[in-house]
Amino acid sequence: MFSFFDKYRVNFLQYFFRRTKTNGFTLIELLVSSVVGSIVVSALLGLVVNILETEQQDLVKSQIQQEMQGALDYISEDLREAVYVYSGECIQGKGSTSDPATFCPGLVNHIPMFDKSVPVLAFWKVEDLPEGCKDTRGQVNDPCKDFRIANRTFSLVVYYLRQNQASDTIWQGKARITRYTLSQLNSDSPPKPNKGYFNPIQAGTSFRFWPYAQNTGGQLENQQNSDNFPLANGGNNLALVDFVDDTPDAENNTTECPTGYDLTPNNKTLEDKGIARVRSFYACVREQQNQYPDVIVYLRGNTHRRQGGYGKAALAGLQTHVLGRGVVDKNPPR
Repeated sequence: MFSFFDKYRVNFLQYFFRRTKTNGFTLIELLVSSVVGSIVVSALLGLVVNILETEQQDLVKSQIQQEMQGALDYISEDLREAVYVYSGECIQGKGSTSDPATFCPGLVNHIPMFDKSVPVLAFWKVEDLPEGCKDTRGQVNDPCKDFRIANRTFSLVVYYLRQNQASDTIWQGKARITRYTLSQLNSDSPPKPNKGYFNPIQAGTSFRFWPYAQNTGGQLENQQNSDNFPLANGGNNLALVDFVDDTPDAENNTTECPTGYDLTPNNKTLEDKGIARVRSFYACVREQQNQYPDVIVYLRGNTHRRQGGYGKAALAGLQTHVLGRGVVDKNPPR
């Protein structure tokens, strides 16, 4: 026999279980929980996407900065072999032929020029004879005969800053650096003289006022003529690095060099070539007679149009200080 309390206990449990089975979340509660859950998940996904984008941007910046550093290292190694480096004034041109001591004919008038480009660094360096000279030994008209003892010739090297144009489909960045070389002999076999080349160490001339030389009357004359002008086919021009910044500096250009150094290229050269106030790639050149070439080079990249770069962002500028090792026309200390 169940007691009164046993019956009460059974009735309570039956009532409790029936009530539990019928209870649950209401539609409003489900909607609220779904909205809250969506907000939390969206916030977490947004945070993850933002972290991934930031990481990708940092990776792109790091890659471009490494490319700029690699280009700067290449230019530095090139400059260490320089025997003469042109200042900004000599690239642009100054003085007159009546005063050889101060005359610079303006390198821009004697090297190839391209649309929206400016020569930033120009120098002469010593280079080995081309491989083709090995096959011309003993020939009657050996083009390498006069250079075999030294086994070297002088080459003109020019680094340009070139803004990328819409027609430059293979270049994605804002600007690029190209390297032009005018050697005395080309790489054919047998080698042939390059058009536009004039030996800068022969009598009556110098690196400074190349390609002018003194005539029999002592006057300086241009040695480049219609038959050997460099724009014909002399030298070669190759790209060194893309994604160089081309953002103009402030209206009042404040770019300066340390005391004793010349800004290269100068402001007039930039203006004449259509890229005024762009100082993402420039140099400071110390031009002193009978001294080793002394150059400070500055370079800055930009992520514009680089895949994963997410927009245009100028990077921190890089710089290097180079002392040339050339010994031509140098007086050793006593």
